[in-house]
Order: sequence, then C-alpha cells, then structure tokens
Amino acid sequence: MNLLSQYIKDKEYDVRMTERGLSKGTVLREDVEKNQKKLADDSENLATIDVSVLYDQVRQEKSPLT
Repeated sequence: MNLLSQYIKDKEYDVRMTERGLSKGTVLREDVEKNQKKLADDSENLATIDVSVLYDQVRQEKSPLT
C-alpha cells in the first residue's frame, strides 16, 4: 500500500471525514460504531480547563492600568 492510500485509510474514521462519509453515503454508521468500540478509553488522561481563569489572566495582561 502506498503512502497516500495508507494516509487516507488512517483518516477514514476521523470525525470530519466520518461526518462527510455518512452524509455522502460512503461510510456506514455500523462501521463507525464498530470502529469507535475499538478505540481505547483515554478518559484517565482528561484535563479540564477553566476558560474564565485564562480569560481573566489575558485581560489583566492587556489592561493599560497595570
């Protein structure tokens, strides 16, 4: 298999490509679900970010009064 074919196959179940394939009828929902079940559960590596804290920090850095 050449490099381009392998790249396309690897991206077949990328979220954007999956939605496109489902809408065009080139990918079956059953295949997507089967592929999703194969994926590892990576939830233990989850990190949450409080965007309001980041926003406040950026706003303070740009404030002319500081």
